Amino acid sequence: MEPARDTICAIATPPGEGGVGIVRLSGPRALEILRRMFRTRSGRPRGAWESHRLVLGFVLDGDERVDEVLAVYFRAPQSYTGEDVVELHGHGGPAPLKRIVDVALRAGARTPEPGEFTLRAFMNGRMDLAQAEAVIDIIRARTDLSLRQAMSQFSGKLSTRVRALQDEILDWMAQLEAQIDFPEDDIPAAAVAEMVVRADAILARFDVLLAGADAGRVLRDGVRIAIVGCPNVGKSSLLNALLGEDRAIVTDIPGTTRDSIEEWINVRGIPARIVDTAGIRASGDAIEEMGIERSRAMLALADLALVVLDAARGVDADDEEILRISEEKPRIVVLNKCDVSDVEGRDAVRISARTGFGIDALLETIRSRIFSGIPLDHEEVGGNLRHRDALLRGRAHLTQARETAAGGLPVDFITIDLKAAVLALGEITGSSVTDQVIRRIFTQFCLGK
Repeated sequence: MEPARDTICAIATPPGEGGVGIVRLSGPRALEILRRMFRTRSGRPRGAWESHRLVLGFVLDGDERVDEVLAVYFRAPQSYTGEDVVELHGHGGPAPLKRIVDVALRAGARTPEPGEFTLRAFMNGRMDLAQAEAVIDIIRARTDLSLRQAMSQFSGKLSTRVRALQDEILDWMAQLEAQIDFPEDDIPAAAVAEMVVRADAILARFDVLLAGADAGRVLRDGVRIAIVGCPNVGKSSLLNALLGEDRAIVTDIPGTTRDSIEEWINVRGIPARIVDTAGIRASGDAIEEMGIERSRAMLALADLALVVLDAARGVDADDEEILRISEEKPRIVVLNKCDVSDVEGRDAVRISARTGFGIDALLETIRSRIFSGIPLDHEEVGGNLRHRDALLRGRAHLTQARETAAGGLPVDFITIDLKAAVLALGEITGSSVTDQVIRRIFTQFCLGK
C-alpha cells in the first residue's frame, strides 16, 4: 500500500452530547488547514505553532465563530499516525463538531475511510498490525481484564513473542541453508534426534501462543451463557442476582418469561452475555411454545448453559428432559432455592437466587469452567481469530518440518515448511500480509479512529 498524500478529517469522539468533543486531522496539509480555520481569542491568526501545545481560540467559518476550541498540533513523526496531526477540542455536541468538520473539508481535507487514522499509523511504522488491531479491542473492552489484555497487545507484547518465535525458526533455517549452500564447508549435519528436539521446543512455544489466543478471544468477544430450566425454578431471579438489579420480572406464576432477555455481565473479569430463557415444558399455549423454541435455540448457541433445578420440589421428568438435551453442551447444574430446602441433590452448585447465597461460588465456577486449561495471566494472553488461524497454520508447517526431519529427508525439504511457518507468523504482525487483508481489518474501525 502506498503512503497517503492527502489530509483526512473526522470527529474522533463518540456521537451524542458530552462536555468535550474532538475533531482530528491527519496528513501533510493538517497545519495549513488549521491556520486557515483557527483564530486566537484576539481574532488574529497564530504565527508559529509549537508541537504538542494546546492553544485557546476559535474556529471560524468565514467571519462567523463556530466554536471556542483548544487546538493542538502534533508535528510528524511524533503523532498517532506518524504524520502531521491536528486536534480541535471543542464542545461535545453534534452541531458544533459537524460544523468544524465541514469547515475543514472545505479547506482541503477529506472524509477518511473507516479506520484510516490507525491504518496510516500502521503504514508509517508507528505500530504493527497486531498493535493496530488492539486499538479497537481497547475501545470495545467491557471489563478490566479484557482492557489489560488489549493494552498488553497494544504495547507490543504479543508481537515481541511472535517475532522471537520467528527468530528461532529463522536461526534453524540459517543453519540448514548453510549446509545446502556451502557443502564444502565443515558444518556438521544436525542429527535427526537433535532436529526433532528442536522442533518440539518450537512447537511448545506455538502452543503457549495458541492458548493465549484462546483466552484473548474470550476476553475480547465474551461468552454467551444461557440460563435454562423448567418454568418457575428461579431462572429470572438468578439473572437478577447475577446482574445485581431487577432486570427480569419475577412472579410465582409459571411461564412468566416468554421471550429471551439478554444482558452483559462481568464474570470475574470475563465479559459474558447472559440470556434468561423461557421455561421449557410441554405447553398448549402457542405464544409460550414460541418462547420455548427460542429457549432451545439459545441453548444450542450458548458457550455455556446454566441448568437451573428447583431444590424445593426435586427433579421431575421435565427437568430430566432438560438435562438430557443439554448434556452435550458445556454446562453447570444450579440447584436453586436452597434457602428453603436441605436437599443436596446431584452434583450441582447450590444457591439461593432470592437471598444471594452461593452466587459468588457460582461466578467462580463459571470462570473456572470457561478458562479451564487456558492461561489467565494477561502477560500470556492475546490474539484474535485471525492470529489464531495464522498460529495454527504456522504450527502445521512446523509439524511437517519435524516429520520431514524425523524421516531423514534432505534438509532443503525441511526449510520449505520452516519458511512457510515464518510467513504465517508474519501475518500476525503485518510483515507478510496482503493489502486485501489489511483493508478488511481496518473496516471494523470507526471513521475517527
